[in-house]
Amino acid sequence: MIADADLEEAARLANSAGTAVLIQRFAADRLCPRARTDRLAQAFGVPSVNYPNSPRRPRRPLPPHTLLTEEFDAANPKRVPAQSNDPTRIALQHVVDLFRQHMRSPVGPPLPLAGA
Repeated sequence: MIADADLEEAARLANSAGTAVLIQRFAADRLCPRARTDRLAQAFGVPSVNYPNSPRRPRRPLPPHTLLTEEFDAANPKRVPAQSNDPTRIALQHVVDLFRQHMRSPVGPPLPLAGA
């Protein structure tokens, strides 16, 4: 657990630098409980996004975790269209949107993203 003073300092530094923060999790994630992301959201002054389980998620013995790594791979085999409404696809789009909004070159248009 992050000490309150450390979290407050991290939030202060992020806010003063204009650092973008995105907090996402699966609603059923037991490894990252909602109280943890709610605490982060409150400290950084941003919403915490909770996604339902992926309907394409194969039967697995544990609740979902890691939106954009193994859960993304499991829910998005090559046959799934890029425009899918799967929660992992929506989470990925939120990350891409955040990058597009905040990762700009100092003297020009936004930097291109791979695959964009």
